[in-house]
Amino acid sequence: KTLLTLDSVVKMLLRNACKLEPKITEYLQLFVASQAENTSGATVRLAGIEHRLKTRQSLRRKLERHLRKLIHSNRHNPYFTPTHEDILPLVSDVLRYTVVIDREHYTAVYESFRNQLVKSFGIAPEYIRSHSFWHKESHYYGITCDVTIPNRHDIRGSLKKLLPGEFTFELVFHTEESYHHNVTTFTVLKRVLESMPDGEAKVHLYRFVKKSWESVELPMPDPPGLESRPFQDLLLEQIDHVLAYQAHFLAVASGKSSDTTFRVAEDLCGRIIRGKDDHKDFEHLGFPRDKKLVWVAGPRLLQTGLEIARADPDDVPRRIADAIGYSAEEVRKLMAEGFTFKLVVFPKVFCKKADWKGLIRMSLIVYPLVASVLARHSKHLEEHSFAKLEAELQAAVG
Repeated sequence: KTLLTLDSVVKMLLRNACKLEPKITEYLQLFVASQAENTSGATVRLAGIEHRLKTRQSLRRKLERHLRKLIHSNRHNPYFTPTHEDILPLVSDVLRYTVVIDREHYTAVYESFRNQLVKSFGIAPEYIRSHSFWHKESHYYGITCDVTIPNRHDIRGSLKKLLPGEFTFELVFHTEESYHHNVTTFTVLKRVLESMPDGEAKVHLYRFVKKSWESVELPMPDPPGLESRPFQDLLLEQIDHVLAYQAHFLAVASGKSSDTTFRVAEDLCGRIIRGKDDHKDFEHLGFPRDKKLVWVAGPRLLQTGLEIARADPDDVPRRIADAIGYSAEEVRKLMAEGFTFKLVVFPKVFCKKADWKGLIRMSLIVYPLVASVLARHSKHLEEHSFAKLEAELQAAVG
Protein backbone atom coordinates (compact mmCIF):
# COMPACT_ATOMS: atom_id res chain seq x y z
CA LYS A 1 0.00 0.00 0.00
CA THR A 2 1.16 3.50 -0.79
CA LEU A 3 1.65 5.68 2.25
CA LEU A 4 -1.15 8.23 1.92
CA THR A 5 -0.59 10.23 5.10
CA LEU A 6 1.50 9.92 8.24
CA ASP A 7 -1.69 9.96 10.28
CA SER A 8 -2.91 6.85 8.46
CA VAL A 9 0.15 4.93 9.68
CA VAL A 10 -0.28 6.26 13.23
CA LYS A 11 -3.92 5.19 13.16
CA MET A 12 -3.10 1.71 11.83
CA LEU A 13 -0.35 1.05 14.39
CA LEU A 14 -2.44 2.24 17.33
CA ARG A 15 -5.46 0.26 16.14
CA ASN A 16 -3.43 -2.95 15.95
CA ALA A 17 -1.78 -2.22 19.30
CA CYS A 18 -5.16 -1.71 20.97
CA LYS A 19 -6.44 -5.01 19.55
CA LEU A 20 -3.48 -6.95 20.92
CA GLU A 21 -2.86 -5.06 24.16
CA PRO A 22 -5.43 -6.80 26.43
CA LYS A 23 -4.24 -10.28 25.47
CA ILE A 24 -0.52 -9.47 25.73
CA THR A 25 -0.96 -7.60 29.02
CA GLU A 26 -2.93 -10.51 30.48
CA TYR A 27 -0.24 -12.96 29.40
CA LEU A 28 2.56 -10.88 30.91
CA GLN A 29 0.71 -10.43 34.19
CA LEU A 30 0.12 -14.20 34.44
CA PHE A 31 3.76 -14.90 33.61
CA VAL A 32 5.05 -12.46 36.23
CA ALA A 33 2.75 -13.97 38.86
CA SER A 34 3.82 -17.53 37.98
CA GLN A 35 7.52 -16.65 38.18
CA ALA A 36 7.08 -15.03 41.56
CA GLU A 37 5.34 -18.20 42.81
CA ASN A 38 7.44 -20.89 41.11
CA THR A 39 10.94 -19.41 41.41
CA SER A 40 11.99 -19.49 45.03
CA GLY A 41 12.94 -16.04 46.26
CA ALA A 42 12.44 -14.33 42.88
CA THR A 43 11.07 -10.80 42.72
CA VAL A 44 9.44 -10.08 39.36
CA ARG A 45 7.18 -7.17 38.45
CA LEU A 46 5.88 -5.15 35.52
CA ALA A 47 7.01 -1.52 35.73
CA GLY A 48 5.41 1.52 34.12
CA ILE A 49 2.55 -0.55 32.73
CA GLU A 50 0.37 2.56 32.60
CA HIS A 51 2.67 3.80 29.80
CA ARG A 52 2.51 0.60 27.74
CA LEU A 53 0.80 2.31 24.79
CA LYS A 54 2.80 4.99 23.03
CA THR A 55 0.88 8.26 22.81
CA ARG A 56 -0.37 9.43 19.45
CA GLN A 57 1.85 12.53 19.62
CA SER A 58 5.00 10.59 20.53
CA LEU A 59 4.36 7.98 17.84
CA ARG A 60 3.76 10.65 15.23
CA ARG A 61 7.02 12.43 16.13
CA LYS A 62 9.00 9.19 15.90
CA LEU A 63 7.43 8.19 12.58
CA GLU A 64 8.04 11.67 11.21
CA ARG A 65 11.76 11.42 12.06
CA HIS A 66 12.02 8.03 10.36
CA LEU A 67 10.04 9.22 7.35
CA ARG A 68 12.27 12.27 6.90
CA LYS A 69 15.35 10.01 6.92
CA LEU A 70 13.69 7.63 4.46
CA ILE A 71 12.79 10.42 2.05
CA HIS A 72 16.24 12.00 2.40
CA SER A 73 17.97 8.71 1.56
CA ASN A 74 15.82 8.44 -1.58
CA ARG A 75 15.95 12.14 -2.49
CA HIS A 76 17.57 11.48 -5.88
CA ASN A 77 14.86 9.03 -6.93
CA PRO A 78 12.01 11.09 -8.42
CA TYR A 79 9.75 8.02 -8.48
CA PHE A 80 10.16 7.08 -4.82
CA THR A 81 6.88 6.90 -2.95
CA PRO A 82 6.92 5.65 0.66
CA THR A 83 4.72 2.66 1.38
CA HIS A 84 3.32 1.24 4.59
CA GLU A 85 5.78 -1.65 4.25
CA ASP A 86 8.68 0.84 4.17
CA ILE A 87 7.80 2.57 7.40
CA LEU A 88 5.92 0.07 9.60
CA PRO A 89 9.05 -1.99 10.46
CA LEU A 90 10.81 1.17 11.66
CA VAL A 91 8.79 1.34 14.89
CA SER A 92 8.72 -1.56 17.34
CA ASP A 93 7.62 0.17 20.55
CA VAL A 94 4.03 1.26 19.91
CA LEU A 95 3.24 -1.29 22.59
CA ARG A 96 6.04 -1.66 25.13
CA TYR A 97 6.53 -3.33 28.49
CA THR A 98 9.24 -3.37 31.14
CA VAL A 99 9.87 -6.45 33.30
CA VAL A 100 11.94 -5.82 36.44
CA ILE A 101 13.67 -8.85 38.01
CA ASP A 102 15.93 -9.17 41.03
CA ARG A 103 19.61 -9.53 40.14
CA GLU A 104 20.05 -13.13 41.37
CA HIS A 105 17.15 -14.53 39.30
CA TYR A 106 17.39 -12.20 36.29
CA THR A 107 18.94 -14.66 33.83
CA ALA A 108 16.74 -17.62 34.79
CA VAL A 109 13.51 -15.60 34.58
CA TYR A 110 14.51 -14.04 31.24
CA GLU A 111 15.27 -17.46 29.69
CA SER A 112 12.03 -18.90 31.07
CA PHE A 113 10.07 -16.01 29.62
CA ARG A 114 11.60 -16.38 26.17
CA ASN A 115 10.80 -20.10 26.09
CA GLN A 116 7.23 -19.56 27.29
CA LEU A 117 6.68 -16.80 24.74
CA VAL A 118 7.45 -19.17 21.87
CA LYS A 119 5.09 -21.82 23.27
CA SER A 120 2.22 -19.53 24.28
CA PHE A 121 2.12 -17.35 21.16
CA GLY A 122 3.03 -20.17 18.79
CA ILE A 123 5.73 -18.17 17.01
CA ALA A 124 9.17 -19.23 15.83
CA PRO A 125 12.22 -18.12 17.88
CA GLU A 126 13.39 -16.10 14.84
CA TYR A 127 10.57 -13.65 15.57
CA ILE A 128 12.10 -12.68 18.93
CA ARG A 129 15.08 -10.40 18.37
CA SER A 130 16.98 -9.89 21.62
CA HIS A 131 19.63 -7.25 22.16
CA SER A 132 21.66 -7.85 25.32
CA PHE A 133 23.62 -4.88 26.59
CA TRP A 134 24.87 -6.27 29.89
CA HIS A 135 28.56 -5.50 29.78
CA LYS A 136 30.67 -3.61 32.29
CA GLU A 137 31.86 -1.23 29.57
CA SER A 138 28.47 -0.70 27.93
CA HIS A 139 26.59 2.60 27.69
CA TYR A 140 23.30 0.87 28.62
CA TYR A 141 22.33 -2.07 30.83
CA GLY A 142 19.37 -4.33 30.07
CA ILE A 143 17.94 -6.71 27.49
CA THR A 144 15.56 -5.40 24.84
CA CYS A 145 13.36 -7.86 22.93
CA ASP A 146 11.49 -6.98 19.75
CA VAL A 147 8.72 -9.58 19.52
CA THR A 148 7.11 -9.85 16.09
CA ILE A 149 3.69 -11.44 15.84
CA PRO A 150 3.73 -12.52 12.18
CA ASN A 151 1.08 -12.75 9.52
CA ARG A 152 -1.93 -14.70 10.81
CA HIS A 153 -1.14 -17.61 8.48
CA ASP A 154 2.10 -18.22 10.41
CA ILE A 155 0.82 -18.21 13.96
CA ARG A 156 -0.96 -20.67 16.21
CA GLY A 157 -3.09 -19.84 19.19
CA SER A 158 -5.39 -17.10 20.40
CA LEU A 159 -3.68 -14.12 18.75
CA LYS A 160 -4.37 -15.45 15.26
CA LYS A 161 -7.89 -14.01 15.09
CA LEU A 162 -6.96 -10.61 16.44
CA LEU A 163 -4.58 -9.31 13.81
CA PRO A 164 -4.86 -9.19 10.00
CA GLY A 165 -1.12 -8.65 9.52
CA GLU A 166 2.25 -8.37 11.23
CA PHE A 167 2.88 -6.43 14.44
CA THR A 168 5.93 -5.92 16.68
CA PHE A 169 5.96 -4.96 20.34
CA GLU A 170 8.86 -4.28 22.70
CA LEU A 171 9.88 -5.91 25.96
CA VAL A 172 12.70 -4.59 28.15
CA PHE A 173 14.21 -6.61 31.01
CA HIS A 174 15.86 -4.74 33.89
CA THR A 175 17.13 -5.35 37.39
CA GLU A 176 15.86 -2.99 40.08
CA GLU A 177 19.13 -1.03 39.91
CA SER A 178 19.31 -0.77 36.13
CA TYR A 179 15.64 0.24 35.93
CA HIS A 180 16.12 3.01 38.49
CA HIS A 181 19.22 4.33 36.69
CA ASN A 182 17.46 4.17 33.33
CA VAL A 183 14.48 6.19 34.57
CA THR A 184 16.39 8.78 36.60
CA THR A 185 19.55 9.35 34.55
CA PHE A 186 20.00 7.49 31.27
CA THR A 187 16.77 8.62 29.58
CA VAL A 188 17.75 12.29 29.95
CA LEU A 189 21.33 11.73 28.75
CA LYS A 190 20.11 9.65 25.82
CA ARG A 191 17.89 12.49 24.57
CA VAL A 192 20.84 14.90 24.69
CA LEU A 193 23.09 12.34 22.96
CA GLU A 194 20.59 11.75 20.13
CA SER A 195 20.13 15.49 19.56
CA MET A 196 23.87 16.19 19.19
CA PRO A 197 25.62 16.29 15.81
CA ASP A 198 28.37 13.75 15.20
CA GLY A 199 31.77 14.89 16.43
CA GLU A 200 34.23 14.89 19.30
CA ALA A 201 31.75 16.36 21.80
CA LYS A 202 29.33 13.50 21.14
CA VAL A 203 32.09 10.93 21.72
CA HIS A 204 32.94 12.58 25.07
CA LEU A 205 29.27 12.48 26.14
CA TYR A 206 29.01 8.83 25.07
CA ARG A 207 31.97 8.01 27.34
CA PHE A 208 30.34 9.96 30.19
CA VAL A 209 27.12 7.96 29.70
CA LYS A 210 29.12 4.72 29.95
CA LYS A 211 30.75 5.90 33.16
CA SER A 212 27.35 6.71 34.68
CA TRP A 213 26.48 2.98 34.73
CA GLU A 214 29.55 1.93 36.74
CA SER A 215 27.66 1.83 40.05
CA VAL A 216 25.01 -0.57 38.69
CA GLU A 217 25.79 -4.23 39.44
CA LEU A 218 25.48 -6.88 36.72
CA PRO A 219 23.12 -9.88 37.05
CA MET A 220 24.42 -13.27 38.19
CA PRO A 221 25.06 -15.41 36.20
CA ASP A 222 25.76 -13.48 33.00
CA PRO A 223 22.67 -13.11 30.79
CA PRO A 224 22.61 -15.01 27.45
CA GLY A 225 23.61 -13.24 24.28
CA LEU A 226 25.90 -10.91 26.20
CA GLU A 227 27.89 -8.53 24.04
CA SER A 228 31.54 -9.56 24.08
CA ARG A 229 32.27 -5.88 23.42
CA PRO A 230 29.86 -2.92 23.53
CA PHE A 231 28.62 -1.98 20.05
CA GLN A 232 29.80 1.63 20.19
CA ASP A 233 33.30 0.62 21.32
CA LEU A 234 33.53 -1.92 18.51
CA LEU A 235 32.30 0.71 16.06
CA LEU A 236 34.90 3.30 17.13
CA GLU A 237 37.67 0.70 16.91
CA GLN A 238 36.54 -0.47 13.47
CA ILE A 239 36.30 3.11 12.19
CA ASP A 240 39.98 3.49 13.14
CA HIS A 241 40.70 0.40 11.03
CA VAL A 242 38.74 1.89 8.10
CA LEU A 243 40.81 5.08 8.30
CA ALA A 244 44.06 3.07 8.44
CA TYR A 245 43.01 1.10 5.36
CA GLN A 246 42.02 4.30 3.53
CA ALA A 247 45.39 5.91 4.26
CA HIS A 248 47.30 2.85 3.06
CA PHE A 249 45.14 2.49 -0.07
CA LEU A 250 45.75 6.12 -1.05
CA ALA A 251 49.49 5.72 -0.46
CA VAL A 252 49.57 2.62 -2.68
CA ALA A 253 47.40 4.16 -5.41
CA SER A 254 49.55 7.31 -5.54
CA GLY A 255 52.77 5.31 -5.70
CA LYS A 256 54.01 6.64 -2.36
CA SER A 257 54.07 3.16 -0.83
CA SER A 258 55.03 -0.24 -2.18
CA ASP A 259 54.54 -2.02 1.15
CA THR A 260 53.01 -5.45 0.51
CA THR A 261 53.03 -6.55 4.16
CA PHE A 262 49.94 -4.51 5.13
CA ARG A 263 47.13 -6.80 6.28
CA VAL A 264 43.49 -5.77 6.33
CA ALA A 265 41.79 -5.93 9.74
CA GLU A 266 39.40 -8.89 10.09
CA ASP A 267 36.60 -6.60 11.33
CA LEU A 268 36.13 -4.76 8.01
CA CYS A 269 33.81 -5.46 5.10
CA GLY A 270 33.64 -4.06 1.60
CA ARG A 271 31.82 -3.98 -1.69
CA ILE A 272 32.77 -2.77 -5.17
CA ILE A 273 29.93 -0.65 -6.56
CA ARG A 274 29.43 0.99 -9.91
CA GLY A 275 27.85 4.25 -11.04
CA LYS A 276 28.15 7.21 -13.37
CA ASP A 277 30.30 10.21 -12.48
CA ASP A 278 27.21 11.76 -10.93
CA HIS A 279 27.76 11.23 -7.19
CA LYS A 280 24.10 10.26 -6.73
CA ASP A 281 24.83 6.74 -7.96
CA PHE A 282 27.35 6.23 -5.19
CA GLU A 283 25.09 7.05 -2.25
CA HIS A 284 23.87 3.45 -2.17
CA LEU A 285 25.62 0.10 -1.91
CA GLY A 286 23.46 -1.44 -4.61
CA PHE A 287 22.60 -0.81 -8.22
CA PRO A 288 19.74 -0.02 -8.78
CA ARG A 289 19.55 2.42 -5.88
CA ASP A 290 16.41 1.01 -4.28
CA LYS A 291 18.08 -2.26 -3.23
CA LYS A 292 17.55 -2.87 0.47
CA LEU A 293 19.77 -5.94 0.87
CA VAL A 294 23.19 -6.46 -0.71
CA TRP A 295 25.99 -9.00 -0.43
CA VAL A 296 29.23 -7.71 1.03
CA ALA A 297 32.66 -9.32 1.27
CA GLY A 298 35.26 -9.56 3.99
CA PRO A 299 38.98 -8.73 4.23
CA ARG A 300 39.90 -10.80 1.17
CA LEU A 301 38.13 -8.33 -1.14
CA LEU A 302 39.85 -5.39 0.57
CA GLN A 303 43.22 -7.09 0.11
CA THR A 304 42.29 -7.47 -3.57
CA GLY A 305 41.50 -3.75 -3.60
CA LEU A 306 45.10 -2.99 -2.67
CA GLU A 307 46.30 -5.24 -5.49
CA ILE A 308 44.05 -3.36 -7.92
CA ALA A 309 45.51 -0.06 -6.66
CA ARG A 310 49.02 -1.36 -7.48
CA ALA A 311 48.06 -2.83 -10.87
CA ASP A 312 48.93 -1.52 -14.31
CA PRO A 313 45.99 0.62 -15.60
CA ASP A 314 45.44 -1.73 -18.56
CA ASP A 315 45.04 -4.64 -16.16
CA VAL A 316 42.56 -2.93 -13.82
CA PRO A 317 39.37 -3.99 -15.71
CA ARG A 318 40.39 -7.66 -15.53
CA ARG A 319 41.15 -7.45 -11.82
CA ILE A 320 37.85 -5.68 -11.09
CA ALA A 321 36.04 -8.33 -13.13
CA ASP A 322 37.67 -11.11 -11.12
CA ALA A 323 36.64 -9.41 -7.87
CA ILE A 324 32.95 -8.94 -8.76
CA GLY A 325 32.34 -12.02 -10.90
CA TYR A 326 32.04 -10.22 -14.26
CA SER A 327 34.08 -10.79 -17.39
CA ALA A 328 36.78 -8.27 -18.30
CA GLU A 329 34.83 -7.47 -21.49
CA GLU A 330 31.72 -6.58 -19.44
CA VAL A 331 33.72 -4.26 -17.20
CA ARG A 332 35.38 -2.54 -20.18
CA LYS A 333 31.97 -2.09 -21.81
CA LEU A 334 30.56 -0.49 -18.64
CA MET A 335 33.57 1.83 -18.43
CA ALA A 336 33.04 2.83 -22.07
CA GLU A 337 29.43 3.70 -21.16
CA GLY A 338 30.69 6.11 -18.50
CA PHE A 339 30.52 3.87 -15.44
CA THR A 340 33.23 3.99 -12.82
CA PHE A 341 33.88 1.56 -9.96
CA LYS A 342 34.47 2.37 -6.32
CA LEU A 343 35.50 0.25 -3.37
CA VAL A 344 33.36 0.94 -0.31
CA VAL A 345 34.84 -0.01 3.07
CA PHE A 346 32.83 -0.10 6.29
CA PRO A 347 32.78 -1.64 9.80
CA LYS A 348 31.68 -5.24 10.20
CA VAL A 349 29.28 -4.35 13.05
CA PHE A 350 26.70 -3.28 10.45
CA CYS A 351 26.70 -6.65 8.69
CA LYS A 352 25.04 -10.01 9.31
CA LYS A 353 26.58 -13.38 8.55
CA ALA A 354 25.53 -14.74 5.15
CA ASP A 355 23.48 -17.73 6.25
CA TRP A 356 19.74 -18.39 6.44
CA LYS A 357 19.39 -17.08 9.99
CA GLY A 358 21.23 -13.88 9.08
CA LEU A 359 19.08 -13.43 5.98
CA ILE A 360 15.86 -13.90 7.96
CA ARG A 361 16.99 -11.38 10.60
CA MET A 362 17.81 -8.77 7.97
CA SER A 363 14.62 -9.48 6.03
CA LEU A 364 12.53 -8.92 9.16
CA ILE A 365 13.71 -5.31 9.07
CA VAL A 366 13.25 -4.49 5.38
CA TYR A 367 11.11 -7.26 3.86
CA PRO A 368 8.93 -8.59 6.71
CA LEU A 369 6.54 -10.44 4.41
CA VAL A 370 9.44 -12.26 2.75
CA ALA A 371 10.91 -13.06 6.18
CA SER A 372 7.58 -14.59 7.15
CA VAL A 373 7.80 -17.07 4.26
CA LEU A 374 11.49 -17.85 4.87
CA ALA A 375 10.93 -18.46 8.59
CA ARG A 376 8.20 -21.03 7.83
CA HIS A 377 10.71 -23.07 5.84
CA SER A 378 13.84 -22.29 7.89
CA LYS A 379 14.53 -25.92 8.92
CA HIS A 380 14.44 -27.10 5.31
CA LEU A 381 16.50 -24.14 4.10
CA GLU A 382 19.25 -24.76 6.65
CA GLU A 383 19.85 -28.16 5.05
CA HIS A 384 21.21 -26.23 2.06
CA SER A 385 24.02 -23.96 3.24
CA PHE A 386 25.01 -20.90 1.22
CA ALA A 387 28.43 -22.46 0.57
CA LYS A 388 26.79 -25.62 -0.79
CA LEU A 389 24.44 -23.63 -3.02
CA GLU A 390 27.33 -21.52 -4.31
CA ALA A 391 29.37 -24.63 -5.14
CA GLU A 392 26.41 -26.20 -6.97
CA LEU A 393 25.82 -22.99 -8.93
CA GLN A 394 29.47 -22.69 -9.93
CA ALA A 395 29.48 -26.34 -11.04
CA ALA A 396 26.32 -25.78 -13.10
CA VAL A 397 27.73 -22.66 -14.77
CA GLY A 398 30.98 -24.47 -15.44
